Amino acid sequence: MAIVPALPPHQVQIISHFDYLSIDSQRRRVYAGHTASHALLVINADTGAVLGQVETGAVQGNAPNEATGDVYTGDGESGTVSEVDPVKMTVVNQVDIGNPIDALAFDPATGRIFADEDGGTQVFVVDSKSFKLLGSVPIPGHDLEFLAVDPGRPI
Repeated sequence: MAIVPALPPHQVQIISHFDYLSIDSQRRRVYAGHTASHALLVINADTGAVLGQVETGAVQGNAPNEATGDVYTGDGESGTVSEVDPVKMTVVNQVDIGNPIDALAFDPATGRIFADEDGGTQVFVVDSKSFKLLGSVPIPGHDLEFLAVDPGRPI
């Protein structure tokens, strides 16, 4: 079976190269991390219009919290995880991880943000409510490229 888009693709102004994209289906927004401009790009998913950019540092991974509307970002240079309010276009929280961050995933069941070490061997765990680093989990090998949460797995 072929995969076809529901709507024709939208042209988006090229501001920089993108690393990770995420979608908030409730608010109909697409978030694109791009390291060169040190910002998170916010796009209207229906029209393709750029709604704005939020200065976040060299953002790579990003993950929306559909319950609150906020977006979590990981900085590949400064080693921070940030919470972004995409309506006000501001960073509202930040925690220093101490290592460069690549991919991110958010687990709404636990309220935890998982951030992988760019080129490294660990995944960091951040509590989204207190915005504190809870610890890290070692992973086999190195340079994990993508994270996902299994919503059906019991905790």
